[in-house]
Amino acid sequence: MRLYKYILALAIFSLSCEKDNIGPLLDGDTNIIFFNNALIYVEPENDIFDESTTTVSVGEQETEHVVIEVGAVLTAAKSAQISLGGTATQGVDYTIIGDLSLDFPAGSSVKTIAIALIDNENFDDDHTITLSLPKGLGYSENNRRELTVNIINNELSSGTVVSAITNSSDDVEEGINGNSPGAMDVGSTDLEFGETEGSTRGVEHIGLRFNGISIPNGAKIRSARIQFTVDEDVDEPADVVMTIAAEAVDDAVTYDASDFNLTNRTLTTASVDWNIPVWATVGEAGPAQKTVDIKSVIQEIIDRPGWGYDNSINIIFSPTTETLANPRESGRVAESFDGDPDKAPVLTIDWEL
Repeated sequence: MRLYKYILALAIFSLSCEKDNIGPLLDGDTNIIFFNNALIYVEPENDIFDESTTTVSVGEQETEHVVIEVGAVLTAAKSAQISLGGTATQGVDYTIIGDLSLDFPAGSSVKTIAIALIDNENFDDDHTITLSLPKGLGYSENNRRELTVNIINNELSSGTVVSAITNSSDDVEEGINGNSPGAMDVGSTDLEFGETEGSTRGVEHIGLRFNGISIPNGAKIRSARIQFTVDEDVDEPADVVMTIAAEAVDDAVTYDASDFNLTNRTLTTASVDWNIPVWATVGEAGPAQKTVDIKSVIQEIIDRPGWGYDNSINIIFSPTTETLANPRESGRVAESFDGDPDKAPVLTIDWEL
């Protein structure tokens, strides 16, 4: 759930001339201070402002701005330059809305600065932003000259990504030993693993593209499998073994109808073999229709230096030599997006940092 926050200034504390170990005081009638008793709310009546240490803690994924109010009580007009410090990087972790150079008129007044947090999807450590008034300006009691904003990295540290085929060109077949080797079938209503009756294309390669893989670069892949649904059974099932790899690119593009569009792509070093059980029941989508764990294949892509959060992955199935030699009516037939979008292949990946 997205949090929201705001700062509510209750009052400017009564002025004090007590000595301060931060910087020299102005006289009792000339003070510029960060508002004291500011309250930050995550939910109504849930105070996360820490008065004892003068800090505010907010989550990186916040969409509302952190609003900071600076008050002044002056006998004459005066300017103050707010300086920024801390471990956070302006422009990467946050942006400032408003001018850090503040001009106060004589009398009592309030200036506002807003901090917009950037949800940069960098799964890094917590950061801080420190706002400081110059020495000689500031309320001595409780050290109101400095305010720290803690940016809590509340990105997920683990999760499950579920991505289904949602486009016609994202599940395709390429002929191998039929009448048109290399010919692409982009709009097929099924996906054929091994030899099937009535096909003139022979045994085929299968290409699947999965989009929106919301996993950070370098995450550990715990498991990854693709679920299929049976489109039709076969009369003489034999062993069908498919080698599963991925296209070795940072962000995979969809397939097209040009010859050899699937096999012209460079594959990952990692691959696994899937000896597909017999599929005897049309419409079944159970353990027998789920691939073996392909986490090593996915891991190689996620570990690429150019991998980006929400990128796409192409998974490519190639028959073994033994499967190429199978007789007719011995393969497995799965639903495709064009056959039934609700039963298209689904990739599920579990990951952690």
